[in-house]
Amino acid sequence: MKLLNEIVAGAVQPEGSLAALLRQSLVLAHELKNEELERWCLGELNGYDGASELPPARRLLAESRGFMLGRMGAKIYDQPLSLHVVEERDRDQLLMLEIRQGVAELEALVRDHGGGQLQVSWPAHLVVKYQMSFDPRWVLNRAWQVLPTQTLVGICDRVRNNMLQFALAIRKKVGDAPAPLEVMSVKEVEAKVTQIFFGGGNIVNSTVSGGAAQLGNAAVFAGDFDGLRRVLAQGGVPEAELKELEKALQTDGSRYGEATESWAKRVSAAVGGGLAVEAIAAAIKAFLGVL
Repeated sequence: MKLLNEIVAGAVQPEGSLAALLRQSLVLAHELKNEELERWCLGELNGYDGASELPPARRLLAESRGFMLGRMGAKIYDQPLSLHVVEERDRDQLLMLEIRQGVAELEALVRDHGGGQLQVSWPAHLVVKYQMSFDPRWVLNRAWQVLPTQTLVGICDRVRNNMLQFALAIRKKVGDAPAPLEVMSVKEVEAKVTQIFFGGGNIVNSTVSGGAAQLGNAAVFAGDFDGLRRVLAQGGVPEAELKELEKALQTDGSRYGEATESWAKRVSAAVGGGLAVEAIAAAIKAFLGVL
């Protein structure tokens, strides 16, 4: 199928237009009669509105920094802020940064900021709410979230890789057939779309920032065993194994010791690749406060 060949060719060209590739993919989604793929293409092209659920790759762990004022005119610029003092209901908003822009806007941000960082200001009411929470000797005057622009490169690269993987898989199945649905069933297409674009339940890596660890759409903080439990359960760790983790941590004296490391390796192998051992270690170390 000519369209599949064009998508493959466009996906392997790093300098090619990602928006053009997505438009071709939108046509393919229509040909395949797959509404999920159509919605994904439109979201990546036009951006995701506030009511749309974001793909996991577009919810990112961001470090918070602030400008602090002290006595006698003292000032601290660009101070990292630990969010353990923030109430749970506010924490997710300040910890996770949602990237809702379309790919063309993301590529423009990367061009404009190069290898620098993006900054997103905290809401003013949260600055006021927590202005005295970090250190009684200092007043928080301004605060913002920081995200390396290379993270946006990663989002765009993932879009290109997903489309390449999907087009190659469909081309392998249909060969030179002019219409893919003459060879594949609608259900076969749906399964492939789910596997490649929405099969993000596996947590094979993690992001660490500001003493917290992000795995998938969840985050773990120091001392937050419930958060650690949720993250590991999300990756497929059964309840019985979570109880074994508690025992391992007690054996190691609440540190990432031999028993805990052995547990992490065993569970990573047992859940069939759903959780990489590095991701498990990052989550546990975040809980222990040793990141």
